[in-house]
Amino acid sequence: MAVPPLQITVSKRTYNSFGGDSSLSLIGRYLQSDLPRLGDGIREIEIAVCFQNSGPPKATLESMHARFAEYVRTLPATRFLRKKGRFELVYLSDLGDASLVNRFGPPRLQLFVDGARELATQLTILRSKVKPKDQFATAAFLEHVSSKIALLPASEEELTQLAEKLDSEARHQREAMDEWEKLGIDWDDYHPESRAILDDPFFWDCIDDFAPHGNDTGADVLAAYMETGRRPSGVEFLDRLMRNWGMSLSPAADDPIEIATAEEAWIALAFAQVKMNVRIENVVRANALDAIAGCRARHERNHADWNLLPERLRTLDLLEKKLRAIPD
Repeated sequence: MAVPPLQITVSKRTYNSFGGDSSLSLIGRYLQSDLPRLGDGIREIEIAVCFQNSGPPKATLESMHARFAEYVRTLPATRFLRKKGRFELVYLSDLGDASLVNRFGPPRLQLFVDGARELATQLTILRSKVKPKDQFATAAFLEHVSSKIALLPASEEELTQLAEKLDSEARHQREAMDEWEKLGIDWDDYHPESRAILDDPFFWDCIDDFAPHGNDTGADVLAAYMETGRRPSGVEFLDRLMRNWGMSLSPAADDPIEIATAEEAWIALAFAQVKMNVRIENVVRANALDAIAGCRARHERNHADWNLLPERLRTLDLLEKKLRAIPD
């Protein structure tokens, strides 16, 4: 089964979280199904749907809440990366507050249907952003979107059947890919030599919690580091980021959550520097190695009966070996 000619990804964003949502993410997969050929000008459409909190922020996260409130006032926002064939759209949803997406479970009919209709309206901004020279059939794409909106499921049973169908198609697509293709990485985002250094797909996996950037902390560190064009001092960068999260780079000995977050953050920063710069600051490497040692000792001490302990220890060894092998 061929990969769709256009990949559409939809994620949620709140003041303190971002990522996939079972209902919203399914919309992207639904809209990209049965797509006709539209030209090579746009190969990816990435959509982030923002939701405001209706209540006060969590303790220590007031500054993040305030910055997000300022940010959503600038929406909608678009970015067309023509060389990459990627169109990015961020907008504030009118469907409700963050409680709509701050939950787990299977796709929900109302959110899927209302979200799809809202997203279809937002996509009409393509008419003013895409030019004839961009080699993308905007009118045909929007006509396709309209046809899919007309066929939205009308019951929970229909939604479940749709999700199962799209899941099956996705599995067949993945089975035809090698391990590198499954990552879905745009290598232009990283240093051209980084893949040769981090030569195992594990180091690039964005969903494996044991990978440097597969857990929530690691993903946030990488995203923030990639946005920092001037590549600041690693210690200054991570200290500022942790403080924004209401945490410290030097957590108290009796705070296991801050300890684990700081460990994940140091490991993530070390590998982010390799991916972006193909070098690691000595102080970052040292702290990352200390974090690996601390994580290993903590798991051996507190989780001796954990069924995933052998795999966790194996991946920690893999991380340590790679960090020690990268030249100064």
